[in-house]
Amino acid sequence: ADFTLDADLGSIDFTGTSNVSVTGAVGEDFTVSQIGAADASLILSSTGTGADALQISTSAGGMDITVAGAAAGENLDVLSSEGLTLTSSKAMTTAILIDSSANASGVRIIGGDNEPTATADGNDIELLAEDDVLLAATGEIDLTGATIDVNGTGLISLDTSNNTAAAMTITTSDGGIDITVGGAEAGENLDILSDQGWTLTSSKAMTTAILIDSS
Repeated sequence: ADFTLDADLGSIDFTGTSNVSVTGAVGEDFTVSQIGAADASLILSSTGTGADALQISTSAGGMDITVAGAAAGENLDVLSSEGLTLTSSKAMTTAILIDSSANASGVRIIGGDNEPTATADGNDIELLAEDDVLLAATGEIDLTGATIDVNGTGLISLDTSNNTAAAMTITTSDGGIDITVGGAEAGENLDILSDQGWTLTSSKAMTTAILIDSS
């Protein structure tokens, strides 16, 4: 039989292990909703002290969280006083995707006293930052076609422990390379040091193929 309960105010309280469940067939959804275009909230809360004090899970199928707010502050906020972990076991390049391509504000990752770290095993990492960026790799860092614009007072350091003849390579497939030092104080020079030989080579057939000018 069907059961319907309508009331102005209501309260259901339990003191032991309890459940509310629906054994539904295709299309028989279970809905918990706050109805009404008013400043009202739907609140799920727990005072449990376990690691899983509040659980939201699916045993099959996906999960959608949609925020349709358009006013200031109507965001999706995920806050944690401990760690926050996003984990995916899917073997694909978009296993975890953070995408704001529909909004010019972009994506910002802000680290406090610790440095934010991005680690990829064989996949790509795209990072756009207005503050400090640390790129550390035991393999290759490929900046093909990238524009690197650094404005700030921080130190830029490129360092590798690779022991091959081409441990660090700066190459353009088309166009030139400019290195400009704007320092005016003592010691603010362009220093090129080598523990082995130092070679300047030009294949250009002109009298200024290699030009050192201090005029």
